[in-house]
Amino acid sequence: FYEFTVDVVNAGTIDGMIQNYTLSDAPDYINYTVTYDDGMSLAENQLLSSGNTETYKVRIEFKNDLEELPNAETLSTSFEVTYIQSDSNGFDRIPEADFVTDSWDTIVVAYNAGKTANLQAAMQAGTTREVQLDLDNDGTAETTGHVRIANLSTPDECSTEGFSQTACGFVIEFADVITEHAMNTTDTNVGGWPATSMRTYLNTDIYHALPSDLKDNIIDTTVVSGHGSTVGETNFTSTDNLYLLSSHEVYEFSNGFSYINYDSGYGNTRQLDYYANIAVNESVATRGGANKKYNETDTRWWLRDPHSNYANTYTFHGVQGNGLYNSYGSADFESGVSPAFRIG
Repeated sequence: FYEFTVDVVNAGTIDGMIQNYTLSDAPDYINYTVTYDDGMSLAENQLLSSGNTETYKVRIEFKNDLEELPNAETLSTSFEVTYIQSDSNGFDRIPEADFVTDSWDTIVVAYNAGKTANLQAAMQAGTTREVQLDLDNDGTAETTGHVRIANLSTPDECSTEGFSQTACGFVIEFADVITEHAMNTTDTNVGGWPATSMRTYLNTDIYHALPSDLKDNIIDTTVVSGHGSTVGETNFTSTDNLYLLSSHEVYEFSNGFSYINYDSGYGNTRQLDYYANIAVNESVATRGGANKKYNETDTRWWLRDPHSNYANTYTFHGVQGNGLYNSYGSADFESGVSPAFRIG
């Protein structure tokens, strides 16, 4: 086959829409298809708004049922789209997506096309969507988790060197605790998040427990995380499918609040849009926005940052059942697991 793309730009001031499109001069032994670059079909009355660009993907291939290939020759075919001024029949080819009912593919296409009004509304309302989980990896989903949109924006700081991508772009988080697990097999925070058994557990067992249509849309994320109090340690960078949130991604601590110095990676990320919308910080009035439940009961859940201000080498931070920021020994007990990931 031969495949290429063509950009069509509406450089004028009037919205256009497709009136018709034609293929011509294609010999009978080839299939000649034209779609948008995301695979969607063309249709009459689809809009090409003023200032916008659409990319067509043209594919020419031999038919599968040929008994023999034709002799070598040069093909000359043509494809034409006619646009007219849009009217009330014009429609966007990519509509707004419904976070609860649409497929993950549809949601990602809408986000990438800038159709985010419905997604923004779902995030601000804390709307959740059920996800079936096969936590024991036996081929049958036995647990229901609930996810919500945690972030949709990509501010300029996301492009700065050394900035974590964990709160940039389209971030989904579990709104509840899906299971419990120790942060490490031994009581240590040396090596930070990348060295934890929790990270391995998330990116193997939990990742494989997700439904395939969701996994197909999860993208790699550059994760910057803090270090413990071990002398000479610096912040760590890893690449993950799933990750735990950090303290700053949940809380926006006030200047002068002592805990702001307890996560060395605090300045390398930002508060997620969801938590910023409800202004979660250290105060009793707002920290309840960090609450999560396990089996319908408020419970504590892990964050990925080690405590960097204690003279020990074993604690990681977490969120208590009342939303209070705290720290726990990494192998002392199994605490709540509530991962996040990016799609795109």
